[in-house]
Amino acid sequence: MSGLLIACSAVLAGSRSFTAIGQWAKTTPQDALARLGAAPQACSPSASHRARRRSADS
Repeated sequence: MSGLLIACSAVLAGSRSFTAIGQWAKTTPQDALARLGAAPQACSPSASHRARRRSADS
């Protein structure tokens, strides 16, 4: 759920691609991401890619 909130926030901030969403999440302060329910540590790009593939498959 937090991934969806982060993606929605990034799109509202102007991101228009998966790459832009990832860059937005990478540059957003940890306290802002925590308010969206994210874990204190960002996941690696490969973990994000696997999560997107799993969600697309379901």
